Amino acid sequence: MDPILALDDEYFANLSSSNSTAELSELLALPEPFPKILALLYGGTASLALVTNILAIIILVKNMKISADLRKYLINLAVADISMAVFCVPFNYTDVMYGYWRFPLFLCPFSQFMNICTICVSIFTLIAIGIERYLKFILYFRNFVKIAII
Repeated sequence: MDPILALDDEYFANLSSSNSTAELSELLALPEPFPKILALLYGGTASLALVTNILAIIILVKNMKISADLRKYLINLAVADISMAVFCVPFNYTDVMYGYWRFPLFLCPFSQFMNICTICVSIFTLIAIGIERYLKFILYFRNFVKIAII
């Protein structure tokens, strides 16, 4: 076994078993008023993102006035935002607050993968929406110009 990993495991095992609040407050990367403020902001942001995106999915599924193509894209965006709120925000918050990874080691690459994946899904979905809207606009005016010429 790698001695550095053994040292890290031993260090974190001792750290998690200690109940001293003085030791835990020394581990915080930011001074005392900021962790509580950031906890409220991160928690509020994640909760708001979760609730509003679930409402958006419900509305998009029940509302048939929106075109089917656009509805699929918007639901995809909402699912990506929910994934970001559930899999990325809590892990990023604790990583920033404590300055080290407090969770099981397998969650570190998973959290980073989900972070990159949800960002890419959001970006590519927005690109697809833009291309689809552009093509519909161009085709509409191309047909309109043909009708006007005839």
